[in-house]
Amino acid sequence: MSPLQTLGFTLGTSFASGLNLYATILSAGLLQRFSVITLPPSLQVLAHPVVLALALLLFVVEFVADKVPLVDSVWDAVHTFIRPPAAAILSYSAFGGVPEPWKIGAALLAGSVALTSHAAKASIGTPAPHRCRGGGAGGAGGAGDLEAVPVFPVRAAADPHSGGGERLSRPTGYAA
Repeated sequence: MSPLQTLGFTLGTSFASGLNLYATILSAGLLQRFSVITLPPSLQVLAHPVVLALALLLFVVEFVADKVPLVDSVWDAVHTFIRPPAAAILSYSAFGGVPEPWKIGAALLAGSVALTSHAAKASIGTPAPHRCRGGGAGGAGGAGDLEAVPVFPVRAAADPHSGGGERLSRPTGYAA
């Protein structure tokens, strides 16, 4: 990977880590394991079966924790101190062959990106009873966690009364 490709990879994984660290590690490891992508040599450990199993286990724990309102809030609060440092460590490791100041700068940038995406996710989350309003596929349903990354911008623009993006508000001035 060129330094620019590595930077793109680390910024993307940092953003995703801020949303769900364990799904990000699991995805990167599986993509490396099945030769879809080639991770930097220092990150190829993510494809090790023990790392994949642990990431899967923690993803399942997070998936379940996300369904219980109080546990979800505590989980997100604790992960405010886990996700950004983990993204910084991944970024620092990805830039194995560059000078130390660049590695530290990349780690700081990655941690900031992860903290920003984590804060955005935590701030637009709503309590579980409101996510299910209207019978839509909000975050309290099984598909809500699986759609988090691709639907994130859509949810941010969603009608605040819909409770989680199942119905988008229609801009004023447009015919129905």
